[in-house]
Amino acid sequence: MKPTSLPAALLPSLLLSLLSLAVAAPRIPAAEPRTITNSIGMKLVLIPKGQFTMGSPVEEEGSEDDETPHAVTLTTDYYLGVTEVTQDQFRRVMGSNPSGFQGEKVAEKNPRTGRVLRAVDTSNYPVENLTWTEAVAFCRKLSALPAEQQAGRVYRLPTEAEWEYACRAGSKTAYHFGPEVAKLAEHAWFDQNAKGPQPVATRKPNAWGLYDMHGNVWEWCSDWLGDYSAEPSIAPAGPKQGTDRVVRGGGWDIDSAACRSAYRDGGEPTTRLESLGFRVAVTAAAPSAAPNAATRGSTRTSAAVSSGANAGASASSSAKTLIAPVRSAPSSIGP
Repeated sequence: MKPTSLPAALLPSLLLSLLSLAVAAPRIPAAEPRTITNSIGMKLVLIPKGQFTMGSPVEEEGSEDDETPHAVTLTTDYYLGVTEVTQDQFRRVMGSNPSGFQGEKVAEKNPRTGRVLRAVDTSNYPVENLTWTEAVAFCRKLSALPAEQQAGRVYRLPTEAEWEYACRAGSKTAYHFGPEVAKLAEHAWFDQNAKGPQPVATRKPNAWGLYDMHGNVWEWCSDWLGDYSAEPSIAPAGPKQGTDRVVRGGGWDIDSAACRSAYRDGGEPTTRLESLGFRVAVTAAAPSAAPNAATRGSTRTSAAVSSGANAGASASSSAKTLIAPVRSAPSSIGP
């Protein structure tokens, strides 16, 4: 049976109806991409804004007095590096590599003569032995690359709250994978399974696809180290001033308790350790209606993030530091 044809007289009105529906339909903005790869091959993953409890309960094994639990709300999506910044990435942007673990130090040697048998490629190792100031300088120089300017990406260090929120990835336990310290070696390089930094992304990631949030190298954050308030906080950025900058995550030379999601420590901005590196953040833009729109960066100045302005926290003169005797790197690795 042949299909029935519409009368010619009805076609104009039908076309007008369809056109009106098309005009009235809302444009659905393109969502931010889940991951981005920038001009130097660095991968970043989108971290959705949200609320979480920062700090740890007193019953958590290893809990410290400066980990007062409090509600934190992050009001803006942001991207975070999938891994810690690598030696290769740092060298490509800055033209140098301050890392202690490179060259002869990591080469395979004859145990009797000490002669180098085979060089080890450390390009995918985390960059370490750099100061907070050098980490910030890297962010600024990366942001200034033409391709990054064109994409509108402004790089910075994450705030301490952003770091812990991303590390937890929705978890409420001591580690992002659960409370069992026996499983830490599957997710982290620390003092029980490493004698130095290891290539990034060689342990299991967290639920949001981030590697080495526990262990490998400590990570600089933008905040000054200070005491928490027990009151709820919105997008905290730390105290306005202080002596130490926050470091998070633990490193290859530290015990399991210091690798917990809530564990806090700090170091003077000039501190250098061969177990101390960083990863970068980029504030995500409001969604664009254009498909494949370039990710836009934060309009915040680096000074605003670096100053750590937040009335809800105060600098603590008694704050522990990264180079305190009980938590320092081995004596052969000094600042």
